[in-house]
Amino acid sequence: MMKTLRTLLFWCFCCLAITNCTPKKAEKNLVKKGASLVESASTFNLFQQPDGYLLEVNRTTQSGGDTMRYILSALPQEKVARNYPNYTYIQTPVKNVVSSSATQVAYIDALKQCSSIKAAKTANYIYNKQVKKQLKNGRTIALNGNIESDKEQLINLKPDLIIAVGYDTQIINAYKQLANFGIGSIVISDWLETSLLGRLEWLKVFGVLYGKTTEANTIYTSVAHTYDSLRNLASQIPQNQRPEIYTAVPFKGVWYMPGGNSYLGKLYKDAALDYVYSADTSTGSLHLSLEQVMADCQEIPNWLLNDNVFSAQDLLAIDSRLALFKAFKNKQMFNFNAQIDEDNMGNAYWELGITHPHWILSDLLYFFHPQLFTDKTYTPHFYHRFE
Repeated sequence: MMKTLRTLLFWCFCCLAITNCTPKKAEKNLVKKGASLVESASTFNLFQQPDGYLLEVNRTTQSGGDTMRYILSALPQEKVARNYPNYTYIQTPVKNVVSSSATQVAYIDALKQCSSIKAAKTANYIYNKQVKKQLKNGRTIALNGNIESDKEQLINLKPDLIIAVGYDTQIINAYKQLANFGIGSIVISDWLETSLLGRLEWLKVFGVLYGKTTEANTIYTSVAHTYDSLRNLASQIPQNQRPEIYTAVPFKGVWYMPGGNSYLGKLYKDAALDYVYSADTSTGSLHLSLEQVMADCQEIPNWLLNDNVFSAQDLLAIDSRLALFKAFKNKQMFNFNAQIDEDNMGNAYWELGITHPHWILSDLLYFFHPQLFTDKTYTPHFYHRFE
């Protein structure tokens, strides 16, 4: 009898446990996301909801990181937060923000909202003329330290939102702690995208943040269409007619070149260029020795440089052996610093190039496949022949 009772109690316990677990499982599935609004990007998803937008940043650091979930809504927090228990609430539209990189300025500028930038990190690298003027007259504050040293300034500034860059989990956690002072933050991972159109598509997130979704979607659709048209045009170039290239310059003994599946590796393919490491499958940078690059690239005729060299003397100051490269001897070198500020710090390529990837592709086609251009008056935006 006792054995039967124990058995009955056991099964009753199991049934209660299952019953108690069921609501929790259902709770996790309350959010019906629908189809993602993302087409090209790989590091985030965006879903429209009746009371706002769900943003899921699924790659926050170089190593991956945890998925960050946000509910972006114009409704008060108490009206929406209970419907999205696993999402961080961000009220929209934002009016005052802190920018953490020059590339973020590009998205904000595309939506004509630069006056909203109340503080900026990496301010020396900003090219945007309006923001540089705001930095000069004090309307925008330059933040020069890390999150801990800038903490007091940020608390006093009380921005609506810090637009953060998640270089590592420690930084992300430091930004989260500012929520205790009523300061929200959001991680933007555009720098981890593996295509130029993927980087451009982050503009849709900024469109939601600023209440400018129509403008953001219009820009993305128009630019993506133009980029695809240029890519399709270049794809007609036979493989044996594609110019061979290599890129970058050594830095402290290491030559960092883009992996074959990085956004630059894909750009070179889109531009019908025969990139020396196109067969590589990595999405990050290759860490190569000068000796390795000399063995692989010394006879390659075309060289795409870094934007921080401005003369042949600059190159030779890095390493005199660079004069041995065929591209150096024949002056077949190209650089993307045609538009750079007076301090040689802010480069339009890193801002306008983010929201105008079709300009970058057009520049490469102009120099390497001029026969594709019917417009003989085209002036390159970023690239120029390096003398």
